[in-house]
Amino acid sequence: KPRQFMQDGTKAADDFQLTTGSKIHVMIRIAPWSYAGKVGVSLRPEGVMVVDLAERKDAPADTMFGDLVQNDSPFADLAPGAAKPADDPFGLPAVPAAQANDFDDEIPFG
Repeated sequence: KPRQFMQDGTKAADDFQLTTGSKIHVMIRIAPWSYAGKVGVSLRPEGVMVVDLAERKDAPADTMFGDLVQNDSPFADLAPGAAKPADDPFGLPAVPAAQANDFDDEIPFG
Protein backbone atom coordinates (compact mmCIF):
# COMPACT_ATOMS: atom_id res chain seq x y z
CA LYS A 1 0.00 0.00 0.00
CA PRO A 2 1.48 3.39 -0.93
CA ARG A 3 1.88 6.04 1.73
CA GLN A 4 -0.97 8.57 1.71
CA PHE A 5 -0.69 12.23 2.73
CA MET A 6 -3.10 15.12 2.90
CA GLN A 7 -2.33 18.48 1.27
CA ASP A 8 -0.88 19.95 4.48
CA GLY A 9 1.67 17.09 4.63
CA THR A 10 0.06 15.13 7.44
CA LYS A 11 -0.28 11.39 7.06
CA ALA A 12 -3.77 10.23 6.05
CA ALA A 13 -5.66 7.98 8.44
CA ASP A 14 -5.31 4.22 7.89
CA ASP A 15 -8.97 3.97 6.86
CA PHE A 16 -8.77 6.98 4.47
CA GLN A 17 -10.62 6.48 1.20
CA LEU A 18 -9.90 8.62 -1.84
CA THR A 19 -13.08 9.84 -3.54
CA THR A 20 -13.87 9.98 -7.24
CA GLY A 21 -13.05 13.36 -8.73
CA SER A 22 -10.25 14.13 -6.25
CA LYS A 23 -7.00 15.58 -7.53
CA ILE A 24 -3.80 13.94 -6.35
CA HIS A 25 -0.05 13.87 -6.91
CA VAL A 26 1.48 10.41 -7.16
CA MET A 27 5.09 9.46 -6.54
CA ILE A 28 6.01 6.38 -8.54
CA ARG A 29 9.06 4.19 -8.75
CA ILE A 30 10.02 3.05 -12.21
CA ALA A 31 11.30 -0.50 -11.97
CA PRO A 32 12.87 -2.06 -15.06
CA TRP A 33 12.75 -5.86 -15.17
CA SER A 34 14.21 -8.69 -17.19
CA TYR A 35 12.91 -12.23 -16.87
CA ALA A 36 13.04 -15.28 -19.14
CA GLY A 37 14.43 -13.29 -22.05
CA LYS A 38 11.77 -10.60 -21.83
CA VAL A 39 12.19 -7.06 -20.58
CA GLY A 40 9.79 -4.38 -19.42
CA VAL A 41 9.11 -1.55 -17.02
CA SER A 42 6.69 -1.57 -14.11
CA LEU A 43 5.36 1.49 -12.32
CA ARG A 44 5.02 1.10 -8.57
CA PRO A 45 3.12 3.74 -6.59
CA GLU A 46 5.16 4.83 -3.58
CA GLY A 47 3.09 7.71 -2.25
CA VAL A 48 -0.07 9.74 -2.83
CA MET A 49 -0.66 13.33 -1.79
CA VAL A 50 -4.22 14.68 -1.95
CA VAL A 51 -4.30 18.10 -3.60
CA ASP A 52 -8.07 18.56 -3.75
CA LEU A 53 -10.37 16.06 -2.01
CA ALA A 54 -13.75 15.80 -3.72
CA GLU A 55 -16.86 15.37 -1.63
CA ARG A 56 -18.16 11.81 -1.40
CA LYS A 57 -21.30 11.21 -3.44
CA ASP A 58 -23.27 8.09 -2.65
CA ALA A 59 -24.81 6.51 -5.73
CA PRO A 60 -28.02 4.50 -5.41
CA ALA A 61 -27.29 0.76 -5.15
CA ASP A 62 -29.28 -0.05 -8.30
CA THR A 63 -27.11 2.24 -10.46
CA MET A 64 -23.81 0.59 -9.66
CA PHE A 65 -23.76 -1.03 -13.09
CA GLY A 66 -26.71 0.88 -14.55
CA ASP A 67 -24.58 2.60 -17.19
CA LEU A 68 -23.48 -0.74 -18.64
CA VAL A 69 -25.41 -2.34 -21.46
CA GLN A 70 -25.33 -6.10 -21.81
CA ASN A 71 -23.24 -7.21 -24.81
CA ASP A 72 -22.13 -3.61 -25.36
CA SER A 73 -18.58 -3.19 -26.59
CA PRO A 74 -16.51 0.01 -26.59
CA PHE A 75 -15.00 -1.31 -29.85
CA ALA A 76 -18.35 -1.82 -31.61
CA ASP A 77 -17.59 0.95 -34.10
CA LEU A 78 -14.42 -0.91 -35.15
CA ALA A 79 -16.23 -4.13 -36.02
CA PRO A 80 -16.24 -5.14 -39.70
CA GLY A 81 -19.22 -3.61 -41.47
CA ALA A 82 -19.94 -1.15 -38.65
CA ALA A 83 -20.78 2.41 -39.58
CA LYS A 84 -17.85 4.73 -39.15
CA PRO A 85 -18.16 7.63 -36.67
CA ALA A 86 -19.22 10.89 -38.31
CA ASP A 87 -16.50 12.99 -36.71
CA ASP A 88 -12.90 11.89 -36.57
CA PRO A 89 -11.65 12.65 -33.03
CA PHE A 90 -8.16 13.33 -34.41
CA GLY A 91 -9.29 15.81 -37.07
CA LEU A 92 -7.98 13.70 -39.95
CA PRO A 93 -9.58 14.14 -43.38
CA ALA A 94 -11.94 11.43 -44.57
CA VAL A 95 -10.37 8.80 -46.85
CA PRO A 96 -12.50 7.67 -49.80
CA ALA A 97 -13.51 3.99 -49.53
CA ALA A 98 -11.71 3.06 -52.77
CA GLN A 99 -8.46 4.57 -51.48
CA ALA A 100 -8.85 3.07 -48.01
CA ASN A 101 -8.90 -0.46 -49.46
CA ASP A 102 -5.96 0.08 -51.84
CA PHE A 103 -3.15 -2.00 -50.33
CA ASP A 104 -1.12 -2.51 -53.52
CA ASP A 105 1.89 -0.56 -52.29
CA GLU A 106 4.55 -2.50 -54.26
CA ILE A 107 6.77 -3.03 -51.22
CA PRO A 108 8.83 -6.19 -51.83
CA PHE A 109 8.86 -8.72 -49.04
CA GLY A 110 11.59 -11.26 -49.47
